[in-house]
Amino acid sequence: MNLDKYRSLDGWKFIFDILLHKRLYAARYKDLNDPMEGYYTFASGKNVSSAYSEEISSAKNEWRLCSLSSEYRSTLMWSYYGGGHSGIAIGISKPRKKPNVLIERVRYDNTVSLSGDPNYSPRDAAIEILSQKLYSWHHEKEYRIFSRDEFIKVSIREVLLGCKIANDDEALIRKFVEGLRPEIEIRKLRRSELIADYGH
Repeated sequence: MNLDKYRSLDGWKFIFDILLHKRLYAARYKDLNDPMEGYYTFASGKNVSSAYSEEISSAKNEWRLCSLSSEYRSTLMWSYYGGGHSGIAIGISKPRKKPNVLIERVRYDNTVSLSGDPNYSPRDAAIEILSQKLYSWHHEKEYRIFSRDEFIKVSIREVLLGCKIANDDEALIRKFVEGLRPEIEIRKLRRSELIADYGH
């Protein structure tokens, strides 16, 4: 499976870092743009000890995560995160799971809940909680890479240019990528490839 990181060209420093070092930044969950990240309820409705809840909270803080999308054609994603179709999407190959690197597909629902036995490990509980988002975010078709480290090494396969990218920006990116990473494919997304995924 291939995954994509949408980027606005306002963050040239971050784009250069990704391409130069072949790595993605992994943030703390509290630094993400959704203010409801990490909030949850117990699906079982059972009461649990405050000590267990604190252990889950601590486990959530131990992980860092990087958000990617499995859909490179999303009109909304390009509008929100790809500089209004004037930025780029960096395509990577799905990393292999390692002891300290996990890849989870985000599940969307009306509530974020911790299912099953509320006494299983705080580590597993933290991953389950942080792999869920409210349904209003479902258009993102998100996958999350969890890591203990600040940066995650990745294999970059392509750079997609937004359909409204400025000519001088396109020329600069092409020159930079072709000179630094000639093995990476560069192509401009056509308007006809975009999908209006509002209701799916």
